[in-house]
Amino acid sequence: MEVIILASGLGTRLKKLTEDKPKAMVQVAGKPLIQYCIDFVDLESVKKIKIIGGYKIEVLREYIEKLKNPKIEVIENNDYKRGSTITLSKGISDNDFLLMNADHIYPPKMFSIMKQNFSDDKILIATDKDRKLGPDDMKVALNEDGSLKAISKTLDNFSLGYIGMSYIGKNLLNDYKKELYKVIEETEGKANVEAVLDSLCKRIKIYPVDLSNIGWYEVDTPEERDTADKVIRNKGL
Repeated sequence: MEVIILASGLGTRLKKLTEDKPKAMVQVAGKPLIQYCIDFVDLESVKKIKIIGGYKIEVLREYIEKLKNPKIEVIENNDYKRGSTITLSKGISDNDFLLMNADHIYPPKMFSIMKQNFSDDKILIATDKDRKLGPDDMKVALNEDGSLKAISKTLDNFSLGYIGMSYIGKNLLNDYKKELYKVIEETEGKANVEAVLDSLCKRIKIYPVDLSNIGWYEVDTPEERDTADKVIRNKGL
């Protein structure tokens, strides 16, 4: 499979931290966010890691080139001011893939659990139920059979929180791609990638993988960066 990492956004909420570099290159405990994404993945299990950059991509590209890993590719999204559906469209191909955000730090244990559930016939979303979700958190509602009913930040009734990672199996890839381009057309490219899942789940079963009680970090603000930095320095991942 491939891994696609969305890393093209402006990162404006990180303020001065992204004045001279993209969000993916913001340091946490002495390491850029993109390196946490790379370290999260079992490289022997993947064909390629595609990092789709945009804002200040030259800083990201320079860092990746120094790693000299032929499995890691940086793809440019010149249209990075629109939604993440546009970003994903620049890197999606004919391989099953794990989709990630560059501003999330996951312990490697989560990859092992996700990998156990990978299947050509599945679309999976990473979830947890041990957080108090606020207005800016992505929320997940389930059908009675445990499949995805809806995913959105605005849900009032929900069962789980989404933690920014999904897997698209090969046999459902064409369905996912059709939905992706449909959502791009309907929203003029302004939608986030979760909108694809929210639309697709109305006709295809999508199932959550529970990653509760492991812990992970999202780095959207300087305060979140400082919290992750302090905890990782003291306790590690």
